[in-house]
Amino acid sequence: MELIRSAHNKTILRIQKLIKSRSARRESGQIVLDGIHLVQECLQHGWVQDVQILVEDPVTNEEITALIQDAPQSVPITLVESHVFNKINTTKTTQGIVAVGRINHKVQLTKKSKFALALEGIQDPGNLGSILRS
Repeated sequence: MELIRSAHNKTILRIQKLIKSRSARRESGQIVLDGIHLVQECLQHGWVQDVQILVEDPVTNEEITALIQDAPQSVPITLVESHVFNKINTTKTTQGIVAVGRINHKVQLTKKSKFALALEGIQDPGNLGSILRS
């Protein structure tokens, strides 16, 4: 596993740009996933392609350790020192894991799916919260 120690690393700079710039996300077709469960679901269901996982070093969460061990070998996992990881965290309290990848537009919903919600271009996070609570 690679270890990133600098906030000036090209991967960190690219992720920062994706987090801050909607146009960068659209042009690259990439998204940033923040949090263990979101990363797990996307890996499990194939919603995101060409995934790269970045994990805060040291890894202290057992779920993250299990995800690292169970991740396909084709998925690169990179350790990131805490002071650098804070630069790519999208929430106030970090879960210690972020992934970046391209959205897979060819994902098929299974018959097991009881509910599906597809949203694009949400401008106000409060709107998403209202939709999810409905």
